[in-house]
Amino acid sequence: MFENSKRKLRVPAIGLFVIGGLGLIGQIFSAVLFLVQGPTRMREDMREAFEEIAREVPEFPLEAAERVADLGPIVQSIFLAVGALGSLVMLAGGWNMLRLKNYEVCFAACVIAMIPFCSPCCGCLPLCLPGAAIGIWGLIVLFDDEVRDAFRGIQPPGTGAPVVSSATAPWAPPASVPPPPQDRIPPPPPPPV
Repeated sequence: MFENSKRKLRVPAIGLFVIGGLGLIGQIFSAVLFLVQGPTRMREDMREAFEEIAREVPEFPLEAAERVADLGPIVQSIFLAVGALGSLVMLAGGWNMLRLKNYEVCFAACVIAMIPFCSPCCGCLPLCLPGAAIGIWGLIVLFDDEVRDAFRGIQPPGTGAPVVSSATAPWAPPASVPPPPQDRIPPPPPPPV
């Protein structure tokens, strides 16, 4: 059932798995490295770099730069958390694409894969390009009417399978809810004289 849609989604789903998996591995490695070196080491390295710049450029605001160095570990922690979350969404999107479930998660995973900040190795453009390509490809496939219907559980006509009407589709209201009675609709007001 829905084999054609699953076939269309297979490569983008595997791509999301690969990109999300690489991203998660990279984020875990970066987090371990950050914890081993400690925030103090990062702060000291930033201060040394700023002092070197201040020696070369006398008007460099060293006091402001030292305050920025104090924020470095906090910013790094935020980057790691957002990157790991983005990678997890990509993994979930790839998994759900293969199962034709959670269209919204699949859509979000494709969008996140296109954002270099959330893709693995975001500092290296050649490694971000596969994420963008997979994300765009996934969105193009997700916008296909047949694939959308497969996520909704609607078989395409002519496949020999029963066609699910919109009245019984998962997003439709239950059949037990009657339509509003027509006799309760007030008549239109009389025309002005």
